[in-house]
Amino acid sequence: MKYALALWALLLSGCFAGGSGAAMKSVQAADEPLHSVVVKAGQIEVGVISRGCTRRQDFEVVWKEPNRLTIVRLRPDHCRRMPFVKQLVLALPKAGHDWVVTNPLVAAPHKRPGKAPTQ
Repeated sequence: MKYALALWALLLSGCFAGGSGAAMKSVQAADEPLHSVVVKAGQIEVGVISRGCTRRQDFEVVWKEPNRLTIVRLRPDHCRRMPFVKQLVLALPKAGHDWVVTNPLVAAPHKRPGKAPTQ
C-alpha cells in the first residue's frame, strides 16, 4: 500500500511539473502562408493573416542556402479579432536577385464590395 501511495504521489507531481509555465512558453516557429509579396530595395513587404496582435517583430526572414528565403512567424497571434490581411515590411539581410520565397502563397480572403483594402 505504501508503494502504491508513493507511486501515485510521484505520478501526480510529474503531471503538475510538466504543466509549468516554462514548458508551456516554448513555441515552435512555423513557415507563414503569405497573401502577397512585394520586393523593394533591401526590403520585402508581405501580407499575413492577423487577428489584431500581429507585429513586425513576430516574424523573421530566414535564408536557406543556396538561394531560398522563408518568412517565419516566431510568435502566434492569439487575439480574437476577425482575421484580416496585414502588410508588414521586413528587412532583407542579404542582397541578391536570384532567390525564391519558399512560403506557401494563398488567395486573398473574400473582400466586401465597396470596402477599401486595409493597410
